[in-house]
Amino acid sequence: MVSGPLRSLAAAAAVVVAAARTPVVVVPGDGSNILEGRLNKPSTVSWKCDKTSDWFRLWLDVADLLAVPECWVDNMRLVLDEETGQSHNSEGVETRVPAFGDTYALDCLQPSLCTATTAFKKMTDALVEEGYVRNETLLGAPYDFRHAPFSPSGKAYQADLKNLIERGVRHSGEKALLISHSMGGLQVLHFLSQQSQAWKDAHIQQWIPISAPFGGANEAMRLFVSGDNEGLPANPLTHRIAQRTYETNFWLLPNPNFHDDSPMVTSPTKNFTSQNFSEFFDAIGYPSGKRIYE
Repeated sequence: MVSGPLRSLAAAAAVVVAAARTPVVVVPGDGSNILEGRLNKPSTVSWKCDKTSDWFRLWLDVADLLAVPECWVDNMRLVLDEETGQSHNSEGVETRVPAFGDTYALDCLQPSLCTATTAFKKMTDALVEEGYVRNETLLGAPYDFRHAPFSPSGKAYQADLKNLIERGVRHSGEKALLISHSMGGLQVLHFLSQQSQAWKDAHIQQWIPISAPFGGANEAMRLFVSGDNEGLPANPLTHRIAQRTYETNFWLLPNPNFHDDSPMVTSPTKNFTSQNFSEFFDAIGYPSGKRIYE
């Protein structure tokens, strides 16, 4: 048994060892972290919906999503400002991502149902077992996955990500290892493209993008057509109402610079490819999509 001063020395040594580790920064993908909301709405779409609330988990609360989907859609959807081309929350809806820097928001999407809604917990638990410390050498960079980096929310996230990486490097004395998944790969690619080579040389050891849709994803076109219930026992068309408004779902569309005119969506009268998105949005009855895509 280690006791007294020896225990303190052992604890101090453990801190030194952890600090010397390469800091790991995890950037999740679309819908892979918690999003919280607070309400002060002038009206609601249904008598079932709350007009006011303190902060609550907007994504993900399975029971709430299934019980009052129309309320969830109205709270999650974005509204396009036709003049500026920017999208924002519905009136009276405020959103935030909790615990930036920690892995809490991306370990489990619904902590009370962690086993069923695990996102990164198995990976972060394994790193902790190897000696990493959450919010010190193991850092989480969750974000509002509805917004692309070009929006005010996206720009703020990119600045926060830079500060987080710099904090990890200062704490450990080592360059950072970035791990991204899916759309997180596009977030990191955009982020790194905005940094100077000198900054990257000083702060980034390596980047591991997992399943990054660098050329876009055909699945995004299916989402615009029929929605995506993301594995939940819910009507995908309900999800579609909100999903069609997310900037990032347009960002995920197949990049016309990397795809030819091969059909990606077919109908009895026309094929749709990465080269005719304008016609595609008209055909699915969502002409506003053309403005957001631009």
